[in-house]
Amino acid sequence: MKVCLTLFSVSALIGTGWTQALEDLPDAPQPQDNASNGIPAMYLRPVQAPPTEPAFHWKGATTQTFGLLVAEQSFRMVQQKTRDHLDGRFFADWFACVENLHGWSDGDSMFTNYVSHPLHSAVAGYIEIQNDSQGRYLQFDNSERYWMSRLRALGWAELYEIQWHLGPISEASIGHVGRPGTHTLGYVNLVTSAPGGFGLIVFEDWLDKRVVESREARTNSLNTRRVYRMLFCPGRAIANLLRARKPWYRDYRPIDWTE
Repeated sequence: MKVCLTLFSVSALIGTGWTQALEDLPDAPQPQDNASNGIPAMYLRPVQAPPTEPAFHWKGATTQTFGLLVAEQSFRMVQQKTRDHLDGRFFADWFACVENLHGWSDGDSMFTNYVSHPLHSAVAGYIEIQNDSQGRYLQFDNSERYWMSRLRALGWAELYEIQWHLGPISEASIGHVGRPGTHTLGYVNLVTSAPGGFGLIVFEDWLDKRVVESREARTNSLNTRRVYRMLFCPGRAIANLLRARKPWYRDYRPIDWTE
């Protein structure tokens, strides 16, 4: 009988201690002091912050701009006048063309100078925008953030225009546009193309917010929405293709679950 009472007392004490131990456990793991518990630092796993996105994706912007350049130069190869002047001394003929830059007109049509060239400048500007971690989410808005974003796109487009007309992979170096004795290289495109592209970017942004978005809300047809986006915003559509996106893609407004 005494043995049973003794065992019962020990069990009660053990049970009470176990219950108290459970109650003393914290609800979640708490940080411990290495100096007091002796846990080696190698076993501690501090919480890692998620990687921050770079402010500007230089690799993507450079690759996509080069893709636009290759596409436009490939189109020039279809023209007989370009293929006829691929021979000669590369550097000497290139420098001679650049030195022959003079006057305003370059002999192209009004449509080419004031529509086609601003459009490809708009594409170059949208390449800058879609690689800007903040600018690509901005819609048309009369705010400092919006205008500074689009002005950076203007600067990128102007650099593209200088390269396109005078650079090492340009009309002057490949096909020798502006060679001495001709008047095919003028200041018109260097002065008007990038600002014209800037105007088209702002106009497309305005159309996307004021026209396209409202029309999308009035139709249940997915294909109709896609057509609206491509029809009213051709510069953005081409830039999307250069980053391997669907032409109707919007960073700030997905059109279907696949985006």
